[in-house]
Amino acid sequence: MRKDKSLYWKILQFILLVMFMFSLSACHHRENKITTTHKQSTKSPYDKVKPLIIEEDSFQKIVGWLNNNTVVYVAEDKNNTNIYRYNLLDGQKHILYTSDNPVKNVVIAPDKKKLLIHSASLTYMAEINVINLNGKVLFTRKVPSYDLSFDWNNNNPDLILTTVFFEDWSYQVHVLDVKNRTFKKYPAADPFVKWFNGDGILFQDWKDNEMHFFAPLRSVSLSGSDLAKTLFPRIYKFAAYSPYLMTITIPENHKDQAVYHFYNQELNELFTFEVPHLNQYDNWLVPNYDFLRNQFLTFVPSEGGSIDEYSGKFQLIQFDIQRKEKKMITDELKNQPISLSPDGTMCLYGNQLNQLINLNNGKIKSIVEYEKKGP
Repeated sequence: MRKDKSLYWKILQFILLVMFMFSLSACHHRENKITTTHKQSTKSPYDKVKPLIIEEDSFQKIVGWLNNNTVVYVAEDKNNTNIYRYNLLDGQKHILYTSDNPVKNVVIAPDKKKLLIHSASLTYMAEINVINLNGKVLFTRKVPSYDLSFDWNNNNPDLILTTVFFEDWSYQVHVLDVKNRTFKKYPAADPFVKWFNGDGILFQDWKDNEMHFFAPLRSVSLSGSDLAKTLFPRIYKFAAYSPYLMTITIPENHKDQAVYHFYNQELNELFTFEVPHLNQYDNWLVPNYDFLRNQFLTFVPSEGGSIDEYSGKFQLIQFDIQRKEKKMITDELKNQPISLSPDGTMCLYGNQLNQLINLNNGKIKSIVEYEKKGP
């Protein structure tokens, strides 16, 4: 029963997931001295952005970026759900795909050339479609499931790890191959698997029948040996974004703090920083974050404690992994999803990603305006 409860909270945290992610504030670490920089980055097109004008009942959310000027968004139209591309500079929009069923998720490929669309008309049946930017369906599959999660391979944009969750919280991991149009089962030891270093697959090895805060991080090669290798014996969370691996640990003598570690593909540690963190449910909150090349953007609370008792706002902090620098963008935001623009000068922000932050000066504005209905 404890195993079911443990898996339930992990899945709930993952599905709600990215709705909360991590922090910083007092930023220095014993081994890495972090330089605070106020240097301005590349000039941003922020001031030239034209807001999307749309009916409030129609708009669902912005998904993310196709390029520095173009985003993808989801909107309802009568009995259909449409996926659009929208140019922020000229205000032009184009339909990429229309679904007869409600769309639960849209994932943009790392190379920005494909979209994965997860739709579902029934509670226990989903449909996966992968399309190119011309709307051509490259892969389609109906999958009996309660929910799905995806991790797209940064090195090979034809491969997608797909975890199928069932009503009883059991799961099955598959490798979706767009090019070969296959959907093969993969015997994963944990549902929250991530690609790393080409065909490597990372997972945390949680012990059965117990609830744990920490677990070893292991790796296994998709094309090589079935034997898993332990990379780190005891971590709290991890994330992989080519070419980096990030782990989060909690110091034994400093449990109100969390330490972020960044490694290259050879697992050489490049950068660390320590920040306060907040408790939620039976674990710790990892505030929203995003990666872009050497940039790591995340939220940081001003102090640790319980999320239920925390009344402060979050700082939005930008770290440069290679230069070991940090820059505070703003200190008056809620912890909500963020998505970096490909040139790193702006980020989408909000539960619907309908706001835009200028990372040069911290200015923020809405990029969605709702049409006024007639009398």
